Amino acid sequence: MKPACNELKGLASYFQCRCSELHFPFMALIHYQGYCLLASSHIDGIGKKTLKYGSADGGLSVYAEDEDVNRIMNHLGKKLNLAGHVVSGKQICGPVDIEVHKSEKDDKFYILDFARVWPSEGHLIAENNRPGNAIWYDNLRSSYVQRLDYPLCSDSGTRWICDDPQKSELDKNMRYAVLNLYKTVIPKVSTNLDTNPVGGADLVTTLHRKGLNLRHMGHVRSHCKNPKTRGYLLMECLARALKNEIRLRMREQKTKAYTNMMDVVTDFCWLVFSYTEPSPSFFRILDNEGIIHESSLPNIEMVQRTITVTEDIPLTKFVASHPIPRSQDTFYFDVTHISGSLDLYIGIISKDEEMSDVFPPKSGC
Repeated sequence: MKPACNELKGLASYFQCRCSELHFPFMALIHYQGYCLLASSHIDGIGKKTLKYGSADGGLSVYAEDEDVNRIMNHLGKKLNLAGHVVSGKQICGPVDIEVHKSEKDDKFYILDFARVWPSEGHLIAENNRPGNAIWYDNLRSSYVQRLDYPLCSDSGTRWICDDPQKSELDKNMRYAVLNLYKTVIPKVSTNLDTNPVGGADLVTTLHRKGLNLRHMGHVRSHCKNPKTRGYLLMECLARALKNEIRLRMREQKTKAYTNMMDVVTDFCWLVFSYTEPSPSFFRILDNEGIIHESSLPNIEMVQRTITVTEDIPLTKFVASHPIPRSQDTFYFDVTHISGSLDLYIGIISKDEEMSDVFPPKSGC
């Protein structure tokens, strides 16, 4: 799933350079029943014989003979702050498996395969414990790489730069970038969030603007002191962990009927947000997998109710049509929309008094 997302991000990065000499395919990312599908338009006139730059076989054959393409890619590399490096005796700027073709139909240059445009920190972070495949995920964000004073190599941490005479320099820059991210950027962002707490979409936007990925939220939270900020971050981590769990359960279903997928979602919500005590086994499983590192979670509850929704419904309209039983406890909501598209943003209802300033009651609730 991550490589597909990185493919689209890489395309967007090159496209935003606005190079009139390069052409791009249409591309869309589709999440359906727990799977992620990358759809791309077909480009006529390209094949194995039209490749002018990069590699189509994992670096076994590398092309960089066309002077026009070399000039374009070097120019874009400087714009994106990506370092050139030598692979099989060829100077490549960007990932070695990027492809630039010259179409036999219209003689235009088309660029493809963007999944590894931005270098991965995975091979440098021991806690990931995922050697071998780390280059396909844990990529640094473009907003962070482009503001550095030195360029980074897309192929850092791979065998492709082993023969580059500047390998030690490229590796050193990558280590500096990752250390700077964790030692300087994350603590600074945490301090800013403590001063100006934000949640939901504003939190995500803030982290991305500062050059952080959402996988860094745990590190950000470890530096935060403000209970409100820590609550917002915990809520976002929990919601995304539950989203991934729902997608996993969908993929495990043998019957792919829409009604069956709705049952998966409702059953999962009952498990997690039951009106009784939260399921200890469920949260213990998450903790064992390293998804949630928290000694105690807020008392999370949700009304047990089967709900069929065919369109996006604002929360106020939902509450009006589905009255929520009152009790002596106060419930706190953090939901803006409920959707029947199966791409649900799960709302958290907490009656933990210590979290009351984190989950303020919404109008009409």
